[in-house]
Parts: sequence; C-alpha cells; structure tokens
Amino acid sequence: MKKKLQVFISSTYKDLQDERQAAVEAVLSTNNIPAGMELFKAGNNSQWETIKRWINDSDVYMLILGGRYGSIEPTSKKSYTHLEYEYAISQNIPVFATVLSDNFLADKVKNGQNADDIYEHDNKALYEEFKELVMSKMVKPVDDCKDIKLAIHESISELKDEYDFEGWTRGVSDSTYRNLVEQNSKLVQENKELKEQLQHNIEQEQPINIDYEFWNQEIVLNISGIRAFMENTYNSKIRIKAKEIFKIIAPFIMTPTSSKKVKEYFEQSLKELYMQNCYSLSIEDNQFQKIKVLLFSKQLIQLSQDSKDSELITLTTDGTSALLEIQN
Repeated sequence: MKKKLQVFISSTYKDLQDERQAAVEAVLSTNNIPAGMELFKAGNNSQWETIKRWINDSDVYMLILGGRYGSIEPTSKKSYTHLEYEYAISQNIPVFATVLSDNFLADKVKNGQNADDIYEHDNKALYEEFKELVMSKMVKPVDDCKDIKLAIHESISELKDEYDFEGWTRGVSDSTYRNLVEQNSKLVQENKELKEQLQHNIEQEQPINIDYEFWNQEIVLNISGIRAFMENTYNSKIRIKAKEIFKIIAPFIMTPTSSKKVKEYFEQSLKELYMQNCYSLSIEDNQFQKIKVLLFSKQLIQLSQDSKDSELITLTTDGTSALLEIQN
C-alpha cells in the first residue's frame, strides 16, 4: 500500500508565514502529512522536548530559510530553527531546505513587509554560519511560493527513491487487498497485450491513425483529499474529457518521466483546476492506470523502465503531433 510520510516543516515565524502555508499545502498535495512549529511555541525546555519528539517521529525534516536567524535558545545561544536542523541531522533524519533567494527577500520588502522583519540585524554572524551549514546539504533556491511547492514535490520524490521510509499506511481488509491485486493483474495483462499489438503494427509497418473522436470521451474520476489543514476529508467525483486529461499530462512528459511524478503532477493540476480551496486532492491508483492504458491504446504515450525498474512515461511521435493539433 502507498506510504504517507510525516514531513516536519521548520522556519522562522513572523517573516515566513505565507511560505510555510505554501509548504503545508504542497506536502498535503503529495498525499503526505505536514507537522511543524505551528503546533508549538518554542521557549522552554518542555516545549523543546516536545519538538524533538515530533522530529523523531517524522520521516523527513524540511527547512524554509529566509533572511532571519530566529529567536535564541538561552542555553545553546543558537536559534530554535538552527537547533531543530542540527538535531534532525544528528538523528539521521533526511533533511532538505528551500532557501529564499535575494530577489525573493527583496520582493517581500517591495510588497510591503518591514525590512527589519525580513533581514537579520542582531545575529548576522550566527545567521551566516547557519546558512553555510544549510547550503552544504540538500537545498533548492526559490524565487517565490510556487517554487517552494515545486521544490517540495521534487525533493520528496527524490528522497522516496533514495530512502526506504517507514511511513504509515491505512489498514485494509484481506478482501480489499485481494481485489486491488486482481485489478492490478488485469491492468498489467492489458498493458502487455497493448505492447504486443503496438510491436506487431510496427513490424507490419502499418500506419496508425489516432481516432480523435475519443477526445470527447468523458471520464469520471473518484477524488479524495483534505478540505483544510488538519480538518475534515472529502470524497467527490470529477467529470473530465479525455482531451483535457491529455492536455494536462502531455506537456509534462515531453521527456521520459516517472509514472509516480506524472500522477502527482496530474493530481496537483486537478486540484488547481477543480478544488482550489482544498489542501489536497488524490485519485485512485487504478484509475490512473486506466488513464495510462487509454492513452497507450491510442499510441499517444510509450512506457519504459529506468535503471531501478521504475516505470517511465513519455510522449510518442503521434502524441506530440496530437498535442500540437489540440492546442490549435
């Protein structure tokens, strides 16, 4: 079953509220679980012990680094953000950071925020020391909140490929699990038959014409997600034409892209188009498999594997031609 990771989000507070909100939305949109300083008020030993327990229970630690060092912990003389970062590393928890660019910080001032709230004045040397440590690890510079969301999508995907996370999964009954296995087996068989048919057509040098009438075929997607941070979930349906599905996915697969990343991108796109006020949106894995089968049957996409046997999706020549045609 698909694992959900707990991602601890760390940052200074007053200057990065919008950026943290973007990070929370991005983590939820990847079907993972955000946790972070919004749940605590750093300031005494018992609260620091609570924060450490949450970091210990998290699969990934994420830092958003702006231009401030943050409030100082009296004993260590380091900021709480600095302490959290070092503690995560000491516990061998995978860490990554998004670092706001100089232009990003300057834009925040131009947009009305007080420069004293954006840039460090009291502990510049400590800030520079901390930033040097952060830049030596996994880091992605960002120019706006959209970059933060993209960096989180990319970083979580990269970390999942590198680490065997414990995470957590929702329990399912034996009958439900068997049903999922049977559905997957059928899809694998359909995929195999389509590949054999495609190979036969290539060998026979038979031209393959795309039936464009199928663009108007309406597909009903079962979607689920979270309406608001730490609040109720929802289940709904989206009716979308095959043409719109292809227009969303095709530009993302001009080069071979992992099936997992394509599904995450497709879900994020659906959320922005249909469920903008919700934190997350996901579709059932078997429905995404059926979408792949549909596009594969029309020879719009081709499937391959990378060196780790992960499935890759890319446009065929017919797929590129179709994309150009439906965009006109």
